[in-house]
Parts: sequence; C-alpha cells; structure tokens
Amino acid sequence: MSTRIVAEATRLFSARGFDGTALQDIADAVGVTKPAILHHFQSKELVLQAVLDAIVRHWEGTLPRLLLEATAGERRFDAVIGEVVRFFADDADRTRVVLRHALDRPAEARALIRDKVRLWMGAVASYVRRGRERGLHPPDVDEDAYVLLVLQLIIATTATFPVLREALPGTPAEGLARVEAEAVRIARAALFTPAGAVGAGRDASPLWRGAERESTPARHGRATSSHMMYHAAVWLDHSDAKVFHVGPEEVQETLVHSPKHHVKGHVPHATHTESREAQQYFEQIVKAVGDATEVLVLGPGKAKLELIKHAAKHDAGFAERVVGVETVDHPTDGQIVAYVRKYFRAKDRILGT
Repeated sequence: MSTRIVAEATRLFSARGFDGTALQDIADAVGVTKPAILHHFQSKELVLQAVLDAIVRHWEGTLPRLLLEATAGERRFDAVIGEVVRFFADDADRTRVVLRHALDRPAEARALIRDKVRLWMGAVASYVRRGRERGLHPPDVDEDAYVLLVLQLIIATTATFPVLREALPGTPAEGLARVEAEAVRIARAALFTPAGAVGAGRDASPLWRGAERESTPARHGRATSSHMMYHAAVWLDHSDAKVFHVGPEEVQETLVHSPKHHVKGHVPHATHTESREAQQYFEQIVKAVGDATEVLVLGPGKAKLELIKHAAKHDAGFAERVVGVETVDHPTDGQIVAYVRKYFRAKDRILGT
C-alpha cells in the first residue's frame, strides 16, 4: 500500500504541486479512504518526504554511475550523457517534483541537496578535476559548477519539455531527440574542447584520441620494480574485490572479501556505505591498493561508486589517485589485466608520463 501511495502522490505532486494536492486527492487516486492514507503516513508532509526519499534512492542507484562514466573519457561521452537525458525524460514525474520542490520549498530543497546529493556530486566533480589536472579537460573548467550546470540543464529541460516542445516543429519524439542531441553537444563542448579552440569537436580529448589509435605497447624504457608497479586496478562488486598491481611484465593480485557478504541481508532503505561491514570492506580495498599512484576502478554495479563515495568521505588521498571509473561485467583476470595495460599505455603515451 505504501508503494502505491508514494507512486500516486508523485504523479499528483508533479501535476499540481504539493500545495495543490490534498490528501483526499491521493486517497482517490489510490482507491482508498483518507484515513487509510493516514494509517501509513500521519500527514501530507510525511507523504512528500516519502516521495522525495524514493526519488533520491532511485537517482542514487543510477545517476552517479552514469555521470562518472561520462566524465571518464570522451569515447563514450555522447552515449552516456544521452542515457542521462533519457533517464530524466523517462522519469518526468519525479523530475518535475524535484523542480517544483526547489521553487516552492527552497529551504527544504537546500537541505535535501546538502544531505543527499552533494556527496556524490562532489565525487563526480573530483574526476573532472583529476582529468583537468592531467590535461584531459580545459584548464579553466570549474568542475563543481560544470556538474551542477549539466544536471540543471538536463533536469529543467526534461521537466518542462512537455510544454516547451510546442516551440519546436515536428513530433514530440523528434523534438526530444533534437533536445537530447543538443544537450550532449553543449555538455561535451564544455568538457572536451580545449580553451580557446573552436570546432575541435570529438577530436579534442587527447587521452581518448590516443587510446583509439593505440595498438602497440608504449616504450617506457628501463624502470625500477617500484616504478613499474605504480598502476593498480580494482574490480569489485558487493561480495569480493580483486586488486591488481600491473607492470609491463609483472602482475600482483590481491583478493579482498566483503565481511559477511552483508549486501544479501541489507536493511531496507539503508545504503551499502552506511554499514560498518561496508566501511571495513572499502578500507581493506584501499589498504590492498597500497602506494600505487594511479588507480582504475572497475565493476558491474553500484559497489564501485560506493567505494568512491567512501574515499571522498574518509580517504581523500585514495580518491585523488583514482584516474578512471569503468563499468564492466565479470571479465576474467586475464581480460582485466589486458584492459588495464591498454588503458594506462594509452594514457601514459599521450600525456608523456
């Protein structure tokens, strides 16, 4: 019943706003009495809180992963940002509720952003900053403002598109496709076009331009063993993590198990990173990475993002050493090592390190 109440309240708050929706309206939409609604939620304000909590959980399950993938390299930028646009467009009721909440109840909305959204937005911004420091993005890009403005552009556009689409010729589907393409172009141009360049387009990213051409190992010359092993990769899910220290010829692998494999019995509405077991798991992974100066994080699901959020909160030094986050399924150890070598060979050759 609570799920149905939240779903109908989301639809009504989206269409009418919080103040324009009565508890009786929600009861009518669900097909129950007003006392039945009050049995689950003692006030309309608590219904709104449940709606917002559901939206945040839904977005946290997908949005940070997409944004991290998008900022990792231009090679997949268009596809991933397009997916972000469709994520919000397909979720229009939730998107409009958030926009209405920001306009109608700004103090409450600020608290929501501060308590629920700022951390993972900061994690995404840290990767833009890391890319800027390594020459992958324009030197004058403001990473925090960039992430905020891209989200603002996409949220506001998708929330108001059902009305503003009348300004575009053609069908609604054609209009949405045009808006999606232009949003991608704007976001890409700001992140991957060098400052002062005009028309650089998709060739502006030095790392990915070089990575696409990379076919032979780079020549690094002779190096000490410690220098050879400064690249590391972490593949993880919620049960296990594999940490690889990868040199030109040598590979060292460490396996880290999640305490109690706790995710199988997680508490409803609690995130993975809220548990002590999760914190211990991530601390063990960071310890296994050791002194590696550059780390690539891989994995099939949300665990990799939770590791990043943990590092942003508890171990800024580790977070600063992460140079990329990639979504991969369950490759073999050999496939992971080959991928990591290709990734770092391309990056080192292009950046001259």
